[in-house]
Amino acid sequence: MLESYQLIPTVILLGVLVLIFSALLKRDHSVRLRLWFAAWVIIFLRFSVQLLPVVVPVSDELSGFLSLGTLAFSVVLFIASVSAVHDKPFWRNFLIVGWGAPAVLYPLAMNYHVKQLWVYLFLILFFMVIATYTSFHARGPGFWTFFLSSYGWALCLFSGYYILRGRIDIGFITFMFGLYLFCGILYLFAYKRWSPGVVTASAGFIFWASSAPFIYWNAEIKIPSNLAKELWNLPKFIVAIGMIVTLLEEGRDIADAARLRETARSKQLRLFADITSQLLQGSEVRTKAEEIVRAVADAAGFAKVLLILNTSDRRYNLAAMHGWDLADQPNIQKITGNIQREDIEGLCAEENKFGQFFYRVPRKNLVRFGAKYPEEGTDSSLNTASDLPNNDFLFVPLRAKSGNIMGALGMREPVDSTRVNAEDLAPLELLALDLAVAMESATLQQNLVRSEKLAGMGQLITGVAHELNNPLTAVLGHAELLGERATDQAMQRDLDIIRREALRMKHIIEDMARFSREQNFQRQSVDLAALVHEIVKQRSIDIHRCGAEVRVEAPSDLPRIMGTEMLLKQMVLNVLNNALDAMVQAETKQITIQMSVLGEMLVLRINDSGPGFQALERIFDPFYTTKSPGKGTGLGLSICYGIVRDHGGSMTASNLEPHGACVMVELPLPKVPDLKPK
Repeated sequence: MLESYQLIPTVILLGVLVLIFSALLKRDHSVRLRLWFAAWVIIFLRFSVQLLPVVVPVSDELSGFLSLGTLAFSVVLFIASVSAVHDKPFWRNFLIVGWGAPAVLYPLAMNYHVKQLWVYLFLILFFMVIATYTSFHARGPGFWTFFLSSYGWALCLFSGYYILRGRIDIGFITFMFGLYLFCGILYLFAYKRWSPGVVTASAGFIFWASSAPFIYWNAEIKIPSNLAKELWNLPKFIVAIGMIVTLLEEGRDIADAARLRETARSKQLRLFADITSQLLQGSEVRTKAEEIVRAVADAAGFAKVLLILNTSDRRYNLAAMHGWDLADQPNIQKITGNIQREDIEGLCAEENKFGQFFYRVPRKNLVRFGAKYPEEGTDSSLNTASDLPNNDFLFVPLRAKSGNIMGALGMREPVDSTRVNAEDLAPLELLALDLAVAMESATLQQNLVRSEKLAGMGQLITGVAHELNNPLTAVLGHAELLGERATDQAMQRDLDIIRREALRMKHIIEDMARFSREQNFQRQSVDLAALVHEIVKQRSIDIHRCGAEVRVEAPSDLPRIMGTEMLLKQMVLNVLNNALDAMVQAETKQITIQMSVLGEMLVLRINDSGPGFQALERIFDPFYTTKSPGKGTGLGLSICYGIVRDHGGSMTASNLEPHGACVMVELPLPKVPDLKPK
């Protein structure tokens, strides 16, 4: 009875510890802390049960089972809390049940004097089979897995040895010693640091493990009971103090990490705000590309960053990259050069979405664009971007408010995977939106300036054409009259030259007049594919003489458009002639004419293998030409631009890599009338 009363201070201290862990549990709802709380509640109940004889008579068998069974089950909970499966519900519960059952049944059989030794051997063996299976599943094959498994089986052999000798109690004590020592080792594995809290808790478990053989030695050398009880209880409080200090250290680390994240986010915002400010002041995104990728790599914490921007033919090219070797550049340029706008939409699939605008792009999705990787491997499924494999991209499209995708930022190899989350990447999403808006605004401004320039030039041309027509008509008339009266052949040749050049001027003036006003020709259904094939056939002799190859690619079900066939034919013929002229000095002379449907537009793309355009910003300006004098007026593409504009479409031009030019025409498809009843 006196010994029971001596347990009251221990029960009170354990009750205080339970209250402390309960208070901590209100702030931290982690699985690990819940398991710790449950284990300390069980230990508290263990000592409380030992006070029962004071109130209610309890048999020695039941008292011994409750004392040892609760002790064994509490260590199972401690091990589960620091194991590799503590955050995996199924395997955590599998471990607790698979280990808890034999750990409780052993002291039950021992206290109720079960004599069959095979029962205890079976329980120990079952325990180790579950332990080995769980360990290999959680960690996979490796050095530490084999080491820990070997440790467990060695412990099983020692316990089995004593069981076979009939010392069931020593077999249990040996196993408890091994489990508490194992828990101390796992505690260090779980936290991977030598902080005061971790070291204290781990040392407490090792001290707790040494108290198990101390029970046996106590029976042999007769240590005074008061000292024995103090030495038996001390490790528990050391472990509890270590756990509490560990939790406080975790809270401090979380606060420090939050401050670091806030500092990094402030740095992000400052860098990105500076870039946005420069863009708002009129800087072009392409001129700031190198600065942008450096800022993203520095602020967002990625080792490799690239920026791709769209060209005027709906393709994309590499604007800048950071962190890659120069040897990687050809592969990256090949990938980006093969990507079109519809491919960007495909890469931004909903199942790859991470955050509001971010997408994880597996490497297998880039192989079809020509990506090559030095190593092969299976592509793991990801739940968070923190699991991002080195060859996968975190991808954010530069999508403007109108829905146009102006380019994309691609990032790889995060320096700190904990910062790869929706919250920390939010400033980068804002930067992507600012870049898209800046690019779209620049495009709109460029189109506006071009329209105003063409409109002003059109007004000037209209006046000039009107003023030139009258004297030119007089020149032609007098040249005709003089030609009828002239008998000298030399005079006749001179008059023919005057008449021919005057007619040439008249054609130029007519072209100028056509450029300066909208055409009101009657629209009809036009088969653009048939029209292109007809033009290529008509120009086949010149194409053959030039040594060029012309390839036409069009789907068989290409829809017809509404337009003026004569004007569309003039437009295609003019662009084709320009392409042939551009390839005179080229080694490879190839023209590709592609037709496709994108949304509500029919897209005509004419690519050539020439040197490309010298000044993209001026190619649609009237009277701008790079041809030698007498070979062009500089009105060809300007007239084509006006024809496409009058058809409600758009015309753009771009240079190809490594050489070549592309002219892309988008023409609207006929709208299908809505026949549904209103």
